[in-house]
Amino acid sequence: SDFPAVLRLLIEDGRVPVDLRDSCGWTALYHACHSGYSDRARVLLLDGRADHTIRSRSGVTPKVAAQRRGHEDCVRLLEVNG
Repeated sequence: SDFPAVLRLLIEDGRVPVDLRDSCGWTALYHACHSGYSDRARVLLLDGRADHTIRSRSGVTPKVAAQRRGHEDCVRLLEVNG
């Protein structure tokens, strides 16, 4: 889909902070890694410079969330670019 392109537009616009958290403490990067969307995670990390160290309210990082769900492409992305 065009979701990565939409993310780039939102990042360029700058009105929404990349590291904004929801009520669970999840950032957009966390959501992407938890769901296995490595293309979205790549845009957030590389274009948006998202902070991969931000933990959810339960203390989990995006990398750990990806590991727990078996999303190895996201795990590798975070290891190489995090």
